[in-house]
Amino acid sequence: MALMRKSENNFNSNESEKESHTVLGQKAVFEGKLVYQGHLKIDGEFKGDIETEDTLILGESAVVSATIKVGSLIVRGVFTGTAQVKEKAELLGQAKFFGNISTKSLIIEDGVIFEGECHMHKGNASPKERGAVEVESLSILH
Repeated sequence: MALMRKSENNFNSNESEKESHTVLGQKAVFEGKLVYQGHLKIDGEFKGDIETEDTLILGESAVVSATIKVGSLIVRGVFTGTAQVKEKAELLGQAKFFGNISTKSLIIEDGVIFEGECHMHKGNASPKERGAVEVESLSILH
């Protein structure tokens, strides 16, 4: 069983073939701080901090408890913590997100569980500078 491996599978076909793709496998358990370039997919368990300007993908079997600062985020598994996402965050399938997220763009599919706060931003402006308002309750209907 390999804990980490290079892979060109399971990633968006629009991504550059030159990008680095690393997978933290389904049976892997990791605790600590990850700082990386390229794309990382976690299918196992992770606890700690994650930083990248690139993409973090949490697969369906992922269980992650972390503080993350990433360029883009795709969640299909379970995430607990705080996420600062520079560009776009996608919560897909049966994802469970417990925590706070700050992002420019957020996609939440039907069936996802989201419990926490979301702060939408444009670039690096503070919430006050961009006229943010606090919302006590939000319902998403389909």
